[in-house]
Amino acid sequence: MIEEGRDGSALSLRAFEPEDWELLVARRRSGRHLLHEPDRLPLSRFEAQDLAADASRSSPTDRVELVLQTDAGLAVGTASVVAADPRNGVVGLAAWVADAYLDHVDIGPAIVTLVTLVFDDLGYRRAEIELPEGDASGRAAAEALGFEVEGRRRRALWADGDHHDVVLLGLLRAERGGRDA
Repeated sequence: MIEEGRDGSALSLRAFEPEDWELLVARRRSGRHLLHEPDRLPLSRFEAQDLAADASRSSPTDRVELVLQTDAGLAVGTASVVAADPRNGVVGLAAWVADAYLDHVDIGPAIVTLVTLVFDDLGYRRAEIELPEGDASGRAAAEALGFEVEGRRRRALWADGDHHDVVLLGLLRAERGGRDA
């Protein structure tokens, strides 16, 4: 559940629980989460509850849905492995933080944990993130973790009544220094 209050802490990851359905509704309404949601609105409460219940179960694939929470236990966003291509060793990552917390939390440690999971535990060799061109804080966080801008998809995102470009960032396991680089 998205709760009130901001403590400025770093974020950690935890498993999704069925009670976290409100995060899915807020994420869909924000229009800032790529690679993850169908292009339809709105997400009903019951559909969100079903999706949250599905996310709380183990997956036979490497797709993972996790909750970003503060040290105080506030659920403020999601981090996901949204696409997994084991044959080519490529994985797509996504993170979303509720608007009320964007300037008050450090998403870096949680994304480092997710990158460690996909490189060291699952054995992928490449991670990708797509961000709206105007997401300066998300881009800065990704670049601080070693992701490099690799391209742009022009006018690929519809948000706030207009089309926006999407920036593709990539990170290779060898660049990060993970095992078997």
